[in-house]
Amino acid sequence: MYTRFETLRSLAMQKWVDAVRKCLRLGVVPLLRPWKHSSYEKIREPALASHAPCYLNPDKDAPSICDLDFLDY
Repeated sequence: MYTRFETLRSLAMQKWVDAVRKCLRLGVVPLLRPWKHSSYEKIREPALASHAPCYLNPDKDAPSICDLDFLDY
């Protein structure tokens, strides 16, 4: 889904999408460690809670969702 409209997005939006994707993946890694015996119920809330911070501050070199042009939405 992330790459479906890649050519239609601005460079800032592409940077944001890539950074958010990485941020969300890194956010769930500690929740999915094999020794933690996680279940969907245990990881659902923390995983969803990571979305807002990743959208707002995905990476030091990527824009915040607040910095994107309205056409990117």
